[in-house]
Amino acid sequence: MKKFILIFIILIAFFLITLKKDTNMIETIKKALRLYSRGVVNNAEKIFRIETNHFKSLQFQKTFSAGMQATGLLFPYGWSSLKRFWNTTPQYKPIGTEMMQDNQTKKTVSFVKFQTFEAAFISLCEILQKRNNNAGAYFSNLPEKQDYYIALISKIDPLLTNSVV
Repeated sequence: MKKFILIFIILIAFFLITLKKDTNMIETIKKALRLYSRGVVNNAEKIFRIETNHFKSLQFQKTFSAGMQATGLLFPYGWSSLKRFWNTTPQYKPIGTEMMQDNQTKKTVSFVKFQTFEAAFISLCEILQKRNNNAGAYFSNLPEKQDYYIALISKIDPLLTNSVV
């Protein structure tokens, strides 16, 4: 009986933690929709889903980012197009980097690390807006690789965004 009660308590705690995470994500989506077009927010969520295994990857858990690789050692970590944005909105500024294994290449790479999901999500929306909502440009500078990425994310439903629109 004690085992059953312990398992029940663990399940309830897991449910409450998951509910809080989803609520915070939904609030972030609502905020993003006030700041950016629905198309930008849709693509940002799709990118997060593909890059983080639907928000479950270890990389997401440690950094909150959508696989945003750091190509520089110091701020802005290779993301110079976001330097002004991050300096004028410090609540979205990264807090550093995290070394982890890249799922595709299996090499250890540095990922940009954010304090919150909101900071990472709004930063991605800003990137997309600057790139005319070209989600493929987040993946690569090469047009053929951009087309490949756009085809991949086109199959993903932005469930959180759809739930609040």
